[in-house]
Formats: sequence, structure tokens, C-alpha cells
Amino acid sequence: MRLPLITKTSLALLGSFIAVAIAWLAVPRLGWWRYDPGSVAHNAILLAAAAALFYGFVRLSLGIVERHIRQTVLLQSALYRISAEAGAAHSLGEFYATVHSIVAGLMDATNFYVAIHDPARRVCNFEYFVDEADQPVADLPDDQGLTGKVLQTRRPYLYSVDRRADQDKDVSRVGKPAVDWMGVPLLRGQRVYGVLAVQSYTKNVRYSDQHLKLLTFVSEHIVSILEQKRYETELRSMSLTDELTGLANRRGFQALAVQALKVADRSRQPSALFFADLDCMKEVNDNLGHQTGDQLLAALAGLLRDCFRESDILARIGGDEFVALAYDTDRERADLLCQRLLQTLDRSNQDGSLPAPAAVSVGVEIYRPGSGRAVEQLLEAADRRMYEQKNAKRRRPARGCGC
Repeated sequence: MRLPLITKTSLALLGSFIAVAIAWLAVPRLGWWRYDPGSVAHNAILLAAAAALFYGFVRLSLGIVERHIRQTVLLQSALYRISAEAGAAHSLGEFYATVHSIVAGLMDATNFYVAIHDPARRVCNFEYFVDEADQPVADLPDDQGLTGKVLQTRRPYLYSVDRRADQDKDVSRVGKPAVDWMGVPLLRGQRVYGVLAVQSYTKNVRYSDQHLKLLTFVSEHIVSILEQKRYETELRSMSLTDELTGLANRRGFQALAVQALKVADRSRQPSALFFADLDCMKEVNDNLGHQTGDQLLAALAGLLRDCFRESDILARIGGDEFVALAYDTDRERADLLCQRLLQTLDRSNQDGSLPAPAAVSVGVEIYRPGSGRAVEQLLEAADRRMYEQKNAKRRRPARGCGC
């Protein structure tokens, strides 16, 4: 049972005072020392002992607090890296490598792997495997080895060859025996995606229950990103991208956005939906031809990639209509992103890097976590804001965002 910090320090101080009280009563009874209140030397000794004990109590309490603060800072740093780096990874391989780096910052993770469960075939596939002494097993049955034990129990597990070997006589061994092995399940609700594990082949590197808690902490915070990354990979294989721009198409955006809003609800972070429409598409097609129009659409897709983060979802959902869903973005940041997009477009118009001069109207709608709004509702609201801006520019030409 994990105790709160205040409870730990209070118990440490209480235990210390009880020990002193017992010593104070026992020493005279055993005849080791007789305190004389009238003796200056005795009073000086008593004062020095009290000061030393007080110093010891304070150091003990501060040591507990200091260790707690160090661990808290370490976990906060790991959480920041998970949200900042893991979410921006382009592929599952990059994502797993980032997680490996995060775990390595918390403990020795020389030997690290991610085993993903295939419930239909009842096997595990090692999608990421870094090991100094072993090779991954193809299609490992999900009831074999320590990995299978974690999958079946859905609970974190720490194996040590000399500390817990007797508890694992019923577990079949797979691969080279480890001195220490830790595995935690990657869980989302009732579904287990797989197992995150580290292991050591030397007694110079040992793991403890504290390391198991740290690994569990990481697994709990990466599973939602893993879910989204795997979903993105599946979507790419289903040809849900726009052939001209390489962005997601409407169908692909719908699927990705639904998952992204679920992540926003769980993390309680707002998201912003941007709806951009070219103001000049018909004129470009009529005067310069459809080939130039296609080049302009591809160029605008490139500008969107430059302005938004790699973890944001970009899509072309119509002829000249583009959308972007930005995670962890409130109204203030959305306004800045709008201005950045328009300024980037202005510079491109001025330096002639576009195939034709272009202008866009942008509408933005903020998604509040827990609001239950559907993707279509956000699209409709952002679309209305975009048309409000477009109509305002027709009446009075101006630059800005329909935010």
C-alpha cells in the first residue's frame, strides 16, 4: 500500500520520538546513566543529545520529502516527453523507439521490447525488440512465458531469478533466461493491447517494486497514443488519403478525428478544428487551367504541414476545402495558428513560391473535453464560421480568422 507523503513523514517522526522515549526510560533503569538536574555537564550532555536527535529527525523527514520530490519530477518529465514526443512520432517504429528512450530515462532499459497481442490468432508479435542476448520469437502463443503470464493476468509482474523463482515454476521459459524481468500490460478498458517489458541478464542490474511502478506509470500514459498510432497505421493501409495532396480524405479524417476526440476526453485537453477554404479556386481554374489549380491545392497542403504540428490531423475534405484538428489547443493558441497560417500564405504570395496568388478563409471551432460533440457537428460549426469570414471579406476586404 502506497502511503501519502505526509503520512510517511508523520510516521517517521512518531517512530523516532517513541524510540527516544523508550531510550530515555530504559537508560536510567539499566543504571547506565543517572541524570543530575543540578549538574552543568549533565545538562550540557542532555542539550547536545536533544539537538542531535532533533537534527536527526529533521534530516530523516527532509530525506523522505526530497526522495518524493525527485521521483515526482522524474515522472513529470516522463509524462511531458510522452505527450510531446511520442504523440509526434510518424510511425509505430518511431513511437516505440521514443517510449524506449523514455523508459531508459527512468531505469536501465538496455533490453526492452513491446509485444502486441493478436486475440484472433492468440499470439504475440514483438513489434519492437532491442536485446543484447536474444532474438524475438515469431508468433509467440499468448499463454507462454512471462509475457503470456502478464497477458493472462492483466497485471504488472516482476520476476527475479533469486528472489521469486519459486513462484514461477509453472511458467514456461521462452528465450534466454533473465536475471530480472519486468512486464506490464498495455490496457485500455477491458482490452489488452500487449506487454511492455524490460529485462536484465546480469546481477549488476536489478529491478525492484519501485521500478515496476515506474514502468506501469509509463504504460498507463502511452496506451492511448499507441491506440491512435495503430489506428493511423491501419487507416493508411486502407487508402483513406487524398491522392493529390497526400493528406487524409474526408473518410480518413472522420475516422482519425473520432479517435483523437476520445483521447482529448481522456486527457481533458481542448482541441481546435480549423476549416479553410480557398477564395480564388474558380478564377485559377478558369484563367490558368485545372493543372495549375491542382498545383495550388498541393502547395496549400504543404503550407498546412508547415504551420501545424506533426501530431495534428490534416485533411482535404472537398475540392478546395481543408481541415485540421489540433490536439491540446485552446482558443488563444488557435488564434495564433490562424495568424501563422495567413502570414505564411502572405509570404508565399510575395515571394512567388505559389503557382498562383491565393487567399483563404478560415473558421475555427473549439472542442471542449466531455462535451460529447460529434466530428460532424464541429465541421458544421467551423464551416459556418468560415463562411461568415468569407462573406465579411466580400463586403469589406480584410484579413483574419473566423474564430
